[in-house]
Amino acid sequence: MTILLIILTLIMIGLVLMLFLKLNIKIEVQQINKDFDGTITIQMIARFIRYTMKIPAMDLDEETPSIVFREETEGLGPEEKQKMKLSVNDFIQMIENFNKFLINTIDFYKIVQWFLSKCELSNVQWETHLGLEDAAKTGTGCGGIWMIKGTAFGLLAQHMRLVEGPKMEVYPYFQDLLISTRFQCIVSFRIGYAIRTGLKVLRHRRKKKQ
Repeated sequence: MTILLIILTLIMIGLVLMLFLKLNIKIEVQQINKDFDGTITIQMIARFIRYTMKIPAMDLDEETPSIVFREETEGLGPEEKQKMKLSVNDFIQMIENFNKFLINTIDFYKIVQWFLSKCELSNVQWETHLGLEDAAKTGTGCGGIWMIKGTAFGLLAQHMRLVEGPKMEVYPYFQDLLISTRFQCIVSFRIGYAIRTGLKVLRHRRKKKQ
């Protein structure tokens, strides 16, 4: 009986400590013309626990009005390539399901804003190279990209905690045709906040159903 009590106590202490552990999510995306590569790395306990997954590349299907997701998986055997098509009807169905979820969840956006306020944003690097083979068009395009970057980062800074300022650059190429982007950032939050957010969503959905 004493041993069982000790085991249960250690489990409870471990669960409580886990609530205060910080989860780091590193996002890396690189695109050069039609080539795309992206990864999401989840790290915990000073990078001792680490898991990396690839972001599937997107392309338009030439035969049907669909979006094709290309994903490469690495395992013990040879590298595998998988394809998944998302048709227009599938996309519309996803939007309808999300709208139903929003209708059945009271104050969903407030819950998301609360969670984002507990998140930290760091190591933001956003580098873009643009060339449109015309000096005027390239200059205008670079100005538009700067505006998009400033607006996007302003929205992030409004809702999340910034650990450090971003490193953003736009490089014009007046004689070449080139569109490339490299973006990376780290989003950090405590597991307890994520669990609390999920419980809030469940509680508000129950209130709506009643």
